[in-house]
Amino acid sequence: MPIQLPQELISAILSRLPVKALVRFRCVSKTWLALIKDPTFINLHLHNSRECNLIVQTSNVDQNDLQLNFEYYLVPVNFSEDQPVKVLPPIYCPEYLFSLCGIIGSCNGLVCFRTYDKQLIVIWNPSIRKYKKLPFEPVKFEYPTENFAFGYDSVNNDYKVLKIMEFGRMFFEVHVYSLKAHSWRLVEDKWPFKGLRICSKPIYFNGTLLWLVKNWTDRIRLLAFRLTTEKFEEQTLPVEPRAIETLDVLEGSICVSAYRPDAQCIDFWIMKETNWTQLCTLPVPLTLLHTFLPRLMMMGIEMTWRVVFSTDDGEKVLMEMVYNNNKNYFWYDIKKKTHSNALTHIGKMTWIETCVGSLFILDGDSV
Repeated sequence: MPIQLPQELISAILSRLPVKALVRFRCVSKTWLALIKDPTFINLHLHNSRECNLIVQTSNVDQNDLQLNFEYYLVPVNFSEDQPVKVLPPIYCPEYLFSLCGIIGSCNGLVCFRTYDKQLIVIWNPSIRKYKKLPFEPVKFEYPTENFAFGYDSVNNDYKVLKIMEFGRMFFEVHVYSLKAHSWRLVEDKWPFKGLRICSKPIYFNGTLLWLVKNWTDRIRLLAFRLTTEKFEEQTLPVEPRAIETLDVLEGSICVSAYRPDAQCIDFWIMKETNWTQLCTLPVPLTLLHTFLPRLMMMGIEMTWRVVFSTDDGEKVLMEMVYNNNKNYFWYDIKKKTHSNALTHIGKMTWIETCVGSLFILDGDSV
C-alpha cells in the first residue's frame, strides 16, 4: 500500500523546486495541477525560490535593413559556464524601428514593458513564457508626458502598473492598472508637487514605488507611492540631496549613490530598516579606467553608476557604468577594492535586472 504524504509536506517539497520542473509536474495528477495553480502555493514558491537570473535585453542593428533588433536572455547570477538562455518576448514587431524598448520594471519574476509604436503594455513571466496584455486606455489630451512604474500590492495580492501623465507641467493625472481587475482607473491622490520632474527610473521596494524627483532648484527628493493605500509621500535621503545620482534596490534594501567631487569617488548607501548605512565607496578613476576619464569629462559626456546586485556573502557587487549611452558591467570586491569585467560575452546590453523564478500568471497567454 503506497504511503500517502500529508498535503502540507508535499507543498513544502514542491515549493523548493525550479519553475521548469513544476510546469512539467502539472500533468502528474489533477491534485498536483490544482496545487501548483493555487495562489497560496505560488506565493509560497516565490518565498522559497532560490532560482535567480539576470534578465538581459540586448540590441543590435541589422546591417541589411538597418533595423534595431532586441533580444532577451536569462543569465544565472552565479555566472557559471552555462550559456545564457534566449527567451522570446511576447510581442515583437520587426517592421517597426525601436518597436520594443520601453522597459517599465520587474517584480517577483514578472517583467513589465511597453512598445512605443503601438502603445501596448505587457506583463511577462520569462520563466514560464506567459504574458498578459493590458487593455488600451485613451487619454484626454494629445501628447502627454508619461511615466510608468510596476509593482506588487501584497495586501490585496495584486500587481499594479502606475501611469503618471503630465500635460504642460500644469495638469497631472495618475492612473493605476490592476491585474486582478484587469482594468485602469483614476487614482484619487493627485501628483503631489506641480513642477516636480522625475529624474530616475522607478524601483519597486516592499509594496512601494519610488523615484528620485527634482524641483525647480534641482534639489532632489525621494518620492514614494504606496500601492496598498495608493497615496504619495516623501522620504528622506542620506546625504546632500543635490549629490544623489542613482536609485536602486540591493540586498532587500533601497540603495542610492552619491558623487563626491572633492574626493573623486562615489558613495553607495543602503537603507537598513529606517537608517541609512554606507555600503562602499568606489574611487572614480578605478570605476572609469582613469586614462579615459579626462577625455570623457571634456566632451561633456554624462556618466552614471548603479549597483545591480551583490553576492550572498556581500563581499562583491555587480556594478553598472553608463557613459554616452553605453553600458559596461564589472564586479567590485568591497574588501580587496579590486574590479573585474563581467558579462562581456553577451553583447551590447541596453537593460538588465535581477529576475527570480516564479509561477505568476500561469493563466496568461503563451509566447
